[in-house]
Amino acid sequence: MNKKVLVALSGGLDSTIAALLLKQKGYRVTGIHFSLFAGKNQHNNSHLAAIKAAQMLNIPLIDKNIEQYFKNTVIDYFAKQYSNGLTPCPCSFCNANVKWKVLHDELKFQGFDFIATGHYAQTIKHNGVSRFMKATSDLKDQSYFLWSVPSEYIDRILLPLGTYRKSQVREIAQSNGFGYQSKKPESMSICFLEGTDYRRFLVKSNLVNPNTFGDIVDEDAEPEAVEEQEEETDVVEEEEVQVDGDVEE
Repeated sequence: MNKKVLVALSGGLDSTIAALLLKQKGYRVTGIHFSLFAGKNQHNNSHLAAIKAAQMLNIPLIDKNIEQYFKNTVIDYFAKQYSNGLTPCPCSFCNANVKWKVLHDELKFQGFDFIATGHYAQTIKHNGVSRFMKATSDLKDQSYFLWSVPSEYIDRILLPLGTYRKSQVREIAQSNGFGYQSKKPESMSICFLEGTDYRRFLVKSNLVNPNTFGDIVDEDAEPEAVEEQEEETDVVEEEEVQVDGDVEE
């Protein structure tokens, strides 16, 4: 098989095994690593992990710096949504407006046949329209995070992990020399927050005015609480959150 596929390679377990499975099927695999936080430990660690994975897979690796584009698109959206009293979903927004857009652009510019990631989801054609479909594993399904990816991209997308359980992916890693990755704990945080509270991040980054607050009202517009006093409002326990992709691993 001479089909060329570009795989988003974060250096984490899922994207590495996705690339491995595609290579085993005979695809000509190239990895691409997105540099989002240049100069930070977070970037350095993921960049080195991607380089190591690509070397072990014996595939070329493209390093694509999209830090400013990511900030102007995803982080600014995140801040504006909160400033407007809305709750953002940065992972799905990033997929449609950054990750898959950049992958699709690279596919066109560099002549790849397909693009791929380590998402747990599948694709299907229904009534002539390409769509995403749930993964086999309900526990790891990430199709929700892909809902806003343009349908015209889907015909060129490969999702090798869509029929696997996480435990199977770890077993594949163990049996193919990637055991060091199979032991990594899964992250449940948004990548650019680096484990900090989103409110502290927004204030520290000068993305919102910390002196702006207002009433929390019910459906009848009756005040229920004051935002400053209800500091824990809108916080979800980390273990209940399914985070998109393995860029955060």
